[in-house]
Amino acid sequence: MDTAHRASHALEVAPHPASRLWSLVAALGAGTLAAAVARTRRGVTYDDAMIAARYARNLIEGKGWTYNPMAAESVNASTSPLSTLAHALAGMACGGDLLLGQVVVCAASIAVAGFATSRLVADAGRVPALSAALLAACIPLLYAALGLESALFVALALSTCALWRRALDRPGYEFGAAAALGLTALTRPEGLLLGVVLGTAAAWRHGRARGATFVLFRLLWLVATSLLVMLPWLVYAHHRFGSVLPHTLAAKIAQGRSGWWGAGDGLFVRGMKHSLSMFDARGFGAGYKPIAVVAGLGVLAAARWVWPLLVPIAFAALHVTALAALGVPYYPWYAAALHTGTMLGALALGVAAWTAGQTWRLLALAWWALVGALAFPGWWTHREDPYAHYRAAADWLQQESPPAASIACAEIGVLGFGVGDRTIVDMCGLVTPDGVDPIAHGDLDWWLDAHHPDFIVVHDPPWPGFEARALARADFGALYEQATIIGASDILRIYRRR
Repeated sequence: MDTAHRASHALEVAPHPASRLWSLVAALGAGTLAAAVARTRRGVTYDDAMIAARYARNLIEGKGWTYNPMAAESVNASTSPLSTLAHALAGMACGGDLLLGQVVVCAASIAVAGFATSRLVADAGRVPALSAALLAACIPLLYAALGLESALFVALALSTCALWRRALDRPGYEFGAAAALGLTALTRPEGLLLGVVLGTAAAWRHGRARGATFVLFRLLWLVATSLLVMLPWLVYAHHRFGSVLPHTLAAKIAQGRSGWWGAGDGLFVRGMKHSLSMFDARGFGAGYKPIAVVAGLGVLAAARWVWPLLVPIAFAALHVTALAALGVPYYPWYAAALHTGTMLGALALGVAAWTAGQTWRLLALAWWALVGALAFPGWWTHREDPYAHYRAAADWLQQESPPAASIACAEIGVLGFGVGDRTIVDMCGLVTPDGVDPIAHGDLDWWLDAHHPDFIVVHDPPWPGFEARALARADFGALYEQATIIGASDILRIYRRR
């Protein structure tokens, strides 16, 4: 009896598999927990979340798919079209409050992720299904990345896996899985890698029984249907921007080549590994190694007792590998798939104990409770605003700069959102497309000669590279004068063009 058959048999012996209604109730519980946590993260998420928020605001206000509506730009710097649209719709539903819309999207996405995870282990019984949904709400990164696409990406990827699992037993669900895969790719382009994993899994389970032709046909049908779902956006993006890929891909590759984010082929992977320490939400200082061990053991447990979890876990591994191969710098939200796979590994260990027999079930419950208690970020902790200095700088610029002014800065999220429609010159090249080539060649003060911004916002002391090189130029003093200093502990200096 092969591994897949043993695992499938192990899941079928549960006397009371979880119904869809049970999973729905569990998902509502996960969504409620998520909403309680997400509302405490309003305004204290990663700076890049506010880049997406400015895109969403421009959509709501009828200015189109643009970041700088006053500039003659044709660039898509929103990595996730579906997430941007979802946040715009949620913001409209919340009366224009985009920060509240971020909470709504996060909570709803985690509820969907909880439902999908519950269905993946439903055959193991009601308690594992309930635990699966609640553990989906205990992934700290999904809250830290509030306003970004991470929670929606995870929700759609897990939904794809759950629908694919259902399609193995009930023909007719293939279209749902393919549609969900297309939506996953519209959330992040590398979501298409999940189709590779699903095709490989289909070959593993059915290749010998039904032949390579059948497996290849199923894979091609899956990809074709997914592309059909994506087609409206692909046509629009090619017509509007001249490319179906977001500009952020080229910008991030250029950033990786610049050397400013660090050097070495293992830089991205090191960042991914250390990001696992986020699961230590209680601050015990365990680091990433114990969590990595749990994830590894979870893979083995999934292979033996709950094989459907192997698909999203394998996707997480392929996702990390693909991003590392691109040479992009590490950003925390890139680890969403990895963190989800890690939590699924912890879930699988509990399922292994649960299906081992009645005497092991108390251990499974204790394990799931321990994992949740250690990882769940909680809504009771007060968080200081890490971007108060950016908000103060934006308020000053709103008052002291004309509406048509251009402003250069290295972190454009909170500041760019706070200055209205004023044109942002992105030193790092995300929303300013002509920065890709100079950044890739290490020319980090490219923006000064290329755009001659009206105002420049820099840190004190200035960040090496993008800021320090410009300030150290012999002609900088002749071109710019200091206009004001913002902040106390986190200090910004604003320069005005003479």
